[in-house]
Amino acid sequence: MENNPLVSIIVVAYNSSEYILEALNSIKCQSYNNIELIISDDCSTDDTVQICSSWIGRNKERFFNTEIVVPPKNTGTAINCNRGVLASSGSWIKLVAGDDMLPPESIQEFIYNTVTQKNEIYCCKLKPINDEIETQILFDAAYHNLYDIIDSNLSNQKKINRRKLFIPGPGVFFTRRLFNKIDGFDGRYPFADEWPFVTKVFKSGEKIFLVDKYLYNYRVHEGSMCREELGLNKRVFVDTKRYFFNKILPDMLKAGDILYAWHSCAYYWGMSIKYSYKKNSATTVISNIISNASLISLYEYIKTKKSLSNKYNLALFQFSCYRKIKNIDISNFNIIIIGAGYRGIKVSKILKSYNIRPVCFVDNNANLQGKRINKLSVHSLEKSMEIQNSYCIIAIHNKDACVAIYEQLIKSGVPDDKILGVLYSLK
Repeated sequence: MENNPLVSIIVVAYNSSEYILEALNSIKCQSYNNIELIISDDCSTDDTVQICSSWIGRNKERFFNTEIVVPPKNTGTAINCNRGVLASSGSWIKLVAGDDMLPPESIQEFIYNTVTQKNEIYCCKLKPINDEIETQILFDAAYHNLYDIIDSNLSNQKKINRRKLFIPGPGVFFTRRLFNKIDGFDGRYPFADEWPFVTKVFKSGEKIFLVDKYLYNYRVHEGSMCREELGLNKRVFVDTKRYFFNKILPDMLKAGDILYAWHSCAYYWGMSIKYSYKKNSATTVISNIISNASLISLYEYIKTKKSLSNKYNLALFQFSCYRKIKNIDISNFNIIIIGAGYRGIKVSKILKSYNIRPVCFVDNNANLQGKRINKLSVHSLEKSMEIQNSYCIIAIHNKDACVAIYEQLIKSGVPDDKILGVLYSLK
């Protein structure tokens, strides 16, 4: 029936075991009933598929049809999306990442718009999911201006799309007819699925219509394909760069958009240089600092005032001084991060990338104490000293404050060899 079409929800998953149950349960709880569930896993190395199989066994009666699609090897997001859509049969398609969620009324609201407006593709607003309130606010603010562009005419959408991707991919809802018309996602750019897809939509003559509601909960976390130290995951950046030079740049030049063409080229060239030096980035350096023996103590740095900025001038922050650690397995540490600001959060994320979970943050700000940031509690310095076998990393932006904290720790009886390092911005 036109007012009750079959909607295929494609869960696009890869190593999503931590969040996949939240995604599936949010789909199960949809107020709209006529749903087909397809899980397209991109050859996960964790237990994502096993979790999904077990869940479907308990919940398959909720859906018109269920299926798990698993390829013999990892193929990338664009191909994974195509695989899921081709395995489905609904007249409308909703893609959901394995770590995201849908509000209960999501599909019902989309279908309401299809009945009243009869368009081929829609895009809703995204609601960020993150433990850090600041991150949620920044994310929402970044997308706010994009929604105004989506709510403009096709000519303006095409113009802006030449300059940047402005459609939040997770928010799209489209017909199978449109998917077949544009031949789906472009498998030549397996990790840059969104921009090529949106461009093909516009070139087919279709405008993307805004649904002015938050119908998709987008998880913002360090494990995401779109979030790393330099911004995009390197594979995403490489494919996006290839797509820009192969497809977008010629369109820019043809349209006479010379200034934006030059600006975009400069951006991709500059970012390419940063990615080429990523092997010397903070993630690798902190591992070397903690595990290797050729290190300099904080005391020596304070005493000699030697600047290390040339050697460790990293993209996001620098270690200005650090300790020599010998014959210690860092995985057995209870690591306390002193400073719950930007630098402290960055250190916690780097440690987690090595499967090392810090115990807590320490911060003098009474407004932060007792709260949780990046899934870690924030304590006072006095309370943190009660944690046995703990080691400290000082992550405060001001050098004098770092030195003061260091001296306070020593006076409090913290052994010098339990201060792993001090981090602050060099000017």
